[in-house]
Amino acid sequence: MTRAEQEVRAAAEACGEPGCEWCEDEGHMPNAATTIRHVGFCPVCQGIWKVQSGLLVHHGYRRPGDGEIHGDCFGVQREPHELSPTTARLYLHSSVDPSVERAQRAVDDLKTEPEQMRFEKFDPEEARRLRDAGEPLRGSYVKVWQRRDQVSAYDWNQKLRSLRYQAQQELDFMLAEQKRVQGLIDTWQRRELGTVEDEVRKADQSRAEKKAIKDAARAEKEAKRAALDAKTQARQDAKNATALAFHQEFLALAQQPPSPARDEVALRLYVEAARPKYKIGGYPWCLADLTVDGIWGRDAGIQVLVELGLTEPRAGWGGPSGREFPISPGDAELRLRRYLR
Repeated sequence: MTRAEQEVRAAAEACGEPGCEWCEDEGHMPNAATTIRHVGFCPVCQGIWKVQSGLLVHHGYRRPGDGEIHGDCFGVQREPHELSPTTARLYLHSSVDPSVERAQRAVDDLKTEPEQMRFEKFDPEEARRLRDAGEPLRGSYVKVWQRRDQVSAYDWNQKLRSLRYQAQQELDFMLAEQKRVQGLIDTWQRRELGTVEDEVRKADQSRAEKKAIKDAARAEKEAKRAALDAKTQARQDAKNATALAFHQEFLALAQQPPSPARDEVALRLYVEAARPKYKIGGYPWCLADLTVDGIWGRDAGIQVLVELGLTEPRAGWGGPSGREFPISPGDAELRLRRYLR
């Protein structure tokens, strides 16, 4: 919050009367005489600044930390654009137009190859001095004027291309600035100056609009995440339901007495459970790792597969030899073909 906004808010809090945004009563706002209320548009830097005695206050400066203020805007101590186009005209004729002419001359001059250009060259004496002083060596390069026969063709062409590009960029920028300022002059109409309260309201409205946009984006993102979670959960539920159906069929077969017909049905079910469309792991022994409502666990699952003849003894990873493991889908298909012969 700027100082102006803080002053306005402090004044509004001090005044207890409803609807009073700026009260001149000393009892309500003791600093009313020293506060600048009106603000205006600077056509140079395009900023909104306070207006004192009909002129824009000091702005556009820098404070590098040395205790002094450096630089300012061309529009300082000139009329705001709401009251007069004079500031825009002065800026156009005294700064923009001469800059356009200089940039155009630079572009025209570089159309023909110059006799010499400035290149950065390593200075051993400066490097030695910087090294002895413990300073970075990046300052040991100095700019010197050199002719074409003093540098490589590659460096010369690269430098010339860079200078032409920079000159054209500067010209394009100044032409755009000239067009912008001329447009301000051509479309000028006198308007009333704004107030600090207006700027505070605009800032509050802008913040509210940004917050609304951000909240809407967050809500949309959360809705997409919720839809994705629901889709994932539905897919998982379908997967669990399919696994449970296979489990129940395996359990029902295991309760039947052994017979070739039962073994054939068990093999068909085993091969079917391994089909990718069910998306339950791709291998039937993944069924033995699942637990759905406590019906199916690994130990119980292995035991059921053993009773159905769908396991084979082999050594596991670091386990004892002879441990029962589910047969592979390929072996199940081979066994099923034998039954069908």
